[in-house]
Amino acid sequence: MMQLKATSRQKKVVGWERAKKIGILYDATDREAAECVHELVRELRAEQKEVSALGFVNARYEEEIPKSRLGMDFFGPKSLNFSLKSSAVSVANFLGEQFDLLIDLNLDGSPVLLRVTAASRSGFIVGMGDAGRTFRDLYFENLSAPGEPAPRRLHVLIENIKKYTAKL
Repeated sequence: MMQLKATSRQKKVVGWERAKKIGILYDATDREAAECVHELVRELRAEQKEVSALGFVNARYEEEIPKSRLGMDFFGPKSLNFSLKSSAVSVANFLGEQFDLLIDLNLDGSPVLLRVTAASRSGFIVGMGDAGRTFRDLYFENLSAPGEPAPRRLHVLIENIKKYTAKL
């Protein structure tokens, strides 16, 4: 595994309720899992939060990657170099943002998404799993039963993030 170095950032604990600007990073390859994230984005916007989501779609052909829409951007493997750094404009724009809260929904420890997490300048980063714990300020162990589908695992993770960061 390649060594990643976290970007220098100013850490600030900001929970679910106080966060005004939220970033969401996720694997959008599984369409059902991506729909869970879309629901989360709608929920956060209903709470008057500014939300930007960035999804990685592991697709063979560029045409399989959904088109970006307001606050929902995507990138694929074609934009990656040998060290898995993306040259996509959507990734550069996402990393240019300084979110109060970055919700890292990288369920399987994808090195592509870990690279984005490591480069983030967000004040408070939450996510799941050991693979990216050095880049996150709060991380959760695997919260669901082995073999559960991605949408269910995402739902459990999101509910725990809400619960444990609500009053921060």
